[in-house]
Amino acid sequence: MALLYSKTTLAAPRSPGAGAVLRAALAGVALVAFAGNARAEPAAKGAACRLEGRSKPPSGLEVFARPTGGSARARLTGAALHVALRAVAGARSEIAAGDGFVIRGFVDLHRFEAHTVRPVTVVDKHVFITRGQTVSPLAARGGHVRVELVVPVSKQRVETWARCADLTLGPTTSPGWDPPGEARGYVADAPKTWLYASPNGTPVFTLERGAAPTGLLFFGIEQRGEWVRIRRESTFSIDAWARLGDLRALPEGERIDQWVPPKTAKGVARVARGELGLGKTRRAVVVRAEPNENGLNVGAVAAGVDVYVVDVVLGWSRLLPKSLAFTEGDGGGFWVEPGALEP
Repeated sequence: MALLYSKTTLAAPRSPGAGAVLRAALAGVALVAFAGNARAEPAAKGAACRLEGRSKPPSGLEVFARPTGGSARARLTGAALHVALRAVAGARSEIAAGDGFVIRGFVDLHRFEAHTVRPVTVVDKHVFITRGQTVSPLAARGGHVRVELVVPVSKQRVETWARCADLTLGPTTSPGWDPPGEARGYVADAPKTWLYASPNGTPVFTLERGAAPTGLLFFGIEQRGEWVRIRRESTFSIDAWARLGDLRALPEGERIDQWVPPKTAKGVARVARGELGLGKTRRAVVVRAEPNENGLNVGAVAAGVDVYVVDVVLGWSRLLPKSLAFTEGDGGGFWVEPGALEP
């Protein structure tokens, strides 16, 4: 798969805030501006990239004494702590980690997860990684980090360059999005969907369905002949054109959402749209980890139980207990089949 790089001209990253101890530990870091062009890489020269946040590094992560070679100075246990990374091209990243008791050394950048705090360009004006996504930093260059995104359901892998100011090591949340009221739903059932900058134009991106149990949902906002301008807001923010023949139009007025697994931050605070609704089960029902009959059986709800309804996807309801005694974990949500709740 061809790698896609940002085509936009990027402004100078804003300097992130830092705790006093970590600021002293990694003093002297500055971020630089980068003038980009089509599929260009950031300039090789420039100050290091600084990433910071409260993070849970992988258990057993080794902290080395030198940028290359040498033995481990320390191993992180996986507990949450404040981390500041100073990433440079072609070497390990300098780390200052701790809360009051701070260790310093060098680590492999790719062992960390980063999270987007602003949209990250994949194809200028058309495809962006949305805020609240988890990415893997691969390399640093000229005040930028090359990141890889693995789409949660389809497992499609996409690489691009991100400004350091657009990433954090701490958890973030994904914003909700309401499609335009007049938009019509379209579904791409094929393994790959080609996106275009304009009707009859050149393809700018290929979206893969991969392991997704249902087709990819788009919303059409404009039509020109055999072409439709589509929007999609999930892992990617998409504003591009597609061939009508590559899509299946939903009946007018039908609006569905496509489920994506929970992202970085989980729990009641992350709601895709609107407020939590109240519901009651009309009968005893199995709870599944995904909104389909093949989803893993993770529990049950008795008849007549009050619940919070977080979302509805293709008739399946995503629930939380009214007591909030527990919230979703990493492996999916709490889903019940259509008709399980009282109208």
